[in-house]
Amino acid sequence: MLFLMTQFPIGLSSGINSKGTRRLTKRCAAVALALVLAFLHWTGAFAGSSLHNDPASLGYLRGWYNQKQFKFMVATDSHFGSWQGNTNSALALAHIAQSHPDAAFMIHMGDITETGGDEEYGLLKAHMAGLRFPVMATMGNHESRWQDPQGSRFRSYFGPSTYSFDYGMWHFVVLDTSYPEQTYGTLEPSVLAWLEQDLASQPANRPVALFSHHPLLYQERNFQDSDDALLALISKYPVHAIFSGHGHSFITWKVQGCSCFMSGALMDNTYMFVEADGLELKVYSVTPNTPDKEQPEAPPYEESLLGIVSASTQDSLGNPLSRLSVQPEDDTLRAKFHLSEPASVWFQIDGGHYNLLGDKRRGIHEFSIDITARAPGTHTLRIKAVTGDGQYITTGEFEKGTDELVLWKQDLGSSLVARMLKASPSNVIVGTRNGVVYSLDAESGNIFWKYDAGSPWGGGVIDGYNLYFGTAAGEIHCLDKNTGRMTWKIALDSAGFVEPPALCDTDTGRCLIIGSPSGKVYALSTVSGAEQWAYQASGAVTNTPSTGLGMAFFGDWAQKLYALDANTGQEKWVIHLGRQMYYSPAGNSLFYGNTLFAVTPADNHSGGSFLYALNPHTGKQNWAGVNWRSFLEPSIPLYSQETTVRRPFILVPDSGGRITAYYRAYGEIPWHLQGYSTLFAGVPNLDGIYVTGGVRGVLAIHAGDAQFDYKVRDTFLFVDPLVLKSQDNQVKSGYEYFLVQGDNRGTLWAIKIPISP
Repeated sequence: MLFLMTQFPIGLSSGINSKGTRRLTKRCAAVALALVLAFLHWTGAFAGSSLHNDPASLGYLRGWYNQKQFKFMVATDSHFGSWQGNTNSALALAHIAQSHPDAAFMIHMGDITETGGDEEYGLLKAHMAGLRFPVMATMGNHESRWQDPQGSRFRSYFGPSTYSFDYGMWHFVVLDTSYPEQTYGTLEPSVLAWLEQDLASQPANRPVALFSHHPLLYQERNFQDSDDALLALISKYPVHAIFSGHGHSFITWKVQGCSCFMSGALMDNTYMFVEADGLELKVYSVTPNTPDKEQPEAPPYEESLLGIVSASTQDSLGNPLSRLSVQPEDDTLRAKFHLSEPASVWFQIDGGHYNLLGDKRRGIHEFSIDITARAPGTHTLRIKAVTGDGQYITTGEFEKGTDELVLWKQDLGSSLVARMLKASPSNVIVGTRNGVVYSLDAESGNIFWKYDAGSPWGGGVIDGYNLYFGTAAGEIHCLDKNTGRMTWKIALDSAGFVEPPALCDTDTGRCLIIGSPSGKVYALSTVSGAEQWAYQASGAVTNTPSTGLGMAFFGDWAQKLYALDANTGQEKWVIHLGRQMYYSPAGNSLFYGNTLFAVTPADNHSGGSFLYALNPHTGKQNWAGVNWRSFLEPSIPLYSQETTVRRPFILVPDSGGRITAYYRAYGEIPWHLQGYSTLFAGVPNLDGIYVTGGVRGVLAIHAGDAQFDYKVRDTFLFVDPLVLKSQDNQVKSGYEYFLVQGDNRGTLWAIKIPISP
């Protein structure tokens, strides 16, 4: 963790006297440890885990034994790298340095930068130089979504992004809710397991404050999908305060007896500070005053009390809702729960609007819901009791029609990341955020082998009997795809890898070509991993290169599209493509039919989002298509049978869930398919079956004019599913196609597709 500081917090001499030798020794040891750690972090010598979400327990603040009164700063969303962030965040940090030099520490809750670039972190460091206290942080979606998906730059400045520490009478826990290349957030299952261990290890009544970028337990909108798991922990442990960012607003709410605070953004010249007095926290917002000619002496900033948190004992934190049971019967859901005190009771399913059940007395209550219109799958019922102490929630999952449709499910203990890989018609390979790679039987879900890569995988490619993949730690692994045994492994790039490598034939043999957020593109021998050449692009490379005609094509974050000689790594051509800073044209390109296809994001000044068909030899435009929503990566239709017939069109999805087919030669559009708003990067498809969706776990499966919806689970689905064809006899199996999909709770599902192309 990098400490951005010029002076350690003052107050070391308080409580020291001639009779306090033991206390003095204790404090000196703590101060020495703190100073050593501060020095290591200041010089960037962080030597922690390679996982950006690896939890840690930090001990350097424990020297302040039983300090009842102190102040700490809470900041978020500085967005350095944007004009507004550069201007207003600098003003806010200058005001913090001037007005709060006595603060004990600051916690920055993410979106530190606009796109995660080094120069943006440099701006933060420069503007924090005047702060006289440690600054801790976690990642936001602007750190993980753009140039630094695996968090390597964040770690070099701040160290771990999930951690806990003690100060005064409070226990502080900072949670990383980001997910690589996504705006929505989640809490990794292994982090939730760590959180429960961390909370269980505390003295029974020590109050806890949580911090995260995405708002937790915020009922108005789901910015992340882990509230149900978090609610169970909040009900068991004395979590009294939750602080979050992301919403750029000062909003307060109360759930499960816990006071929740969303903070305004530094980029809007606003922040929060908290005054602790024993078991009490006073939370203040700080906003700039509007100049007033009638009051020229008014202070430039206004401080307002947002709320007071008074920590009580664990016994007083009970949820009045208990013993919830849910039972689907045909198209009716029957629910029963116990209420320990009178309350207004509401219910919702899968994050929809809450419906009023009415004012209920203490006792057991039952009700039923018509679920005819609900898609088959796994759903979540939430019941909310509104009392004088705020709202309390309990949840329960129920299934509809899953017995006929779920082929198998497998709990992997960690959410999937990057892309799943079809190793053969009956074998899939997946990677998880805790660094484990699995090979599974696609028909049964049985695990053939698993391999611990030590860091989240970035997706793989198969060549013959070999599986190649990169990791967040910047390593390239080669495994025997049938046994999972490692053939070779090399450490290549500390910025890590977030997308699969590409295979390419060169004059010297088969090679791997892979790009990194560092901007480096590497060509490696498939036999040994030996580097054949390396090329430094102008910006981060967060896509899989496409290859053909002895060339490698890729885009970067400097808005450039490159063609390199695959044999030497020398530039063939470079063109500027698009004007937006956001992934233009950093998404995957497609080389197909002697044409290179690349997309740029929607941009009002340019007139929309563009699909370009380019001459691969020169980079000159053959034709272009335009869309008002951002195009995602182009791909080709997939078929279960080998064929030498060229597909006449390519598939290009957009962010709104529409799939457009473009004839590759001239750009005409033979058809559109409107699906659900999608979180997938490409078009999961096979034999004319297409899949869209992912938001709140809903998949739309399209085949011809038919559409079938399935609710995997009430989580976001970030990883593209695989559509597979059954290898069993169709009459025997009762289905011809199925898909494999992973959710953010660490479960991998195989779901039968009841419609055929």
